[in-house]
Amino acid sequence: VLVSLHYFRGEAKDGWLGNEHGPGSLVRFLDDDCPNAFGNCFDWISETDDVVRMLEDEVEKRCTEKGGDGGGKRKRVLVVYYESLKEDLGGELERMSDFLGLGPLT
Repeated sequence: VLVSLHYFRGEAKDGWLGNEHGPGSLVRFLDDDCPNAFGNCFDWISETDDVVRMLEDEVEKRCTEKGGDGGGKRKRVLVVYYESLKEDLGGELERMSDFLGLGPLT
């Protein structure tokens, strides 16, 4: 699971809490000048997406490098996007079911 480093670093040095209790949280978080201590949210999303794609490629490579079937191993990582769930819930549930080895959904 990948989540924002905000949850791992504790309180920001400038006192921004990153929630409704902080001073002007949403405006501050979205500001182009990025005054919050954890960086610009759009850069974080872009960088996280790059890392996820790299991890997906690495998992695919490792699963197929031994004889084309990963030596009988199943993938150990499944990336689920909220947007994909909203667009095609049934399809995403089938994909999760396949990943977990549960078979077709009824």
